[in-house]
Amino acid sequence: MSSQSSLCPSCTDLMQSYFVYSAILAIKLLALAPLAAVMCNPEKVQRANVSDLKNLTPFWLVAAFYITTSPERNTALTLLRCFVLARFVAALGYVKRLPKMATELAFFVSFSITAYMSGYVVFTKFPCSINTMACLIPNDELMQSYIFYSAMLILKLLALVPLASIVDNPEKVRKANVNDLKNLTPFWLLAGLYMTTSPETMTAIILMRSFVIARFVAALGYVLKLPRIATDSAMFVSHIITGFMGTWVIYKYRKAL
Repeated sequence: MSSQSSLCPSCTDLMQSYFVYSAILAIKLLALAPLAAVMCNPEKVQRANVSDLKNLTPFWLVAAFYITTSPERNTALTLLRCFVLARFVAALGYVKRLPKMATELAFFVSFSITAYMSGYVVFTKFPCSINTMACLIPNDELMQSYIFYSAMLILKLLALVPLASIVDNPEKVRKANVNDLKNLTPFWLLAGLYMTTSPETMTAIILMRSFVIARFVAALGYVLKLPRIATDSAMFVSHIITGFMGTWVIYKYRKAL
């Protein structure tokens, strides 16, 4: 058995390719946040970030289901690669002055690919994929930790919604909510993929715990008057952890490119 297969014995080559390209998209999404701080027009970068959130979240879910239908390998790889390329072009369209036709074509391509995968899953064949997905993380302790900390983050995200209606400055709470969406979405994906690489259990748990603490501190920084260094450090830590997980996934599954 190859070293690639030993990482995730239940993963097909296509699934490993899905892991790699998903990690690349997640890292691109993370890179847009610090880019906004150094750009002359950060509003454009923020719009690119929101656009990515709207397009990547359904793609990650639909593409995962699509892979479980055992599609033709070259077709699936072409779809994954074209989607990644289209999303990079779409993001550049916000930051650089690309021809309007190029950005619109990029949006159309990424939308069409997601729509095609959805239709394929719904109308062609939808096998029982629960067992396929469940066996990707054979370590029960890691799986339980991932579910537990993900649930904590979801509850925190949900708690910010009613909080906006009772605080003196609801705009700060809304900013915290948007910031959470930008950071939690790639984390949930990359942390799940990171678990499939059979990482050292304690290292993985420490990373997840540190991320959760950092996100709680970052959210409090919007609502309460915490020292600026505390909130900046929290955001930096969460970015580093997610970035490390994404880089580790790409490295482990690099042959699937």
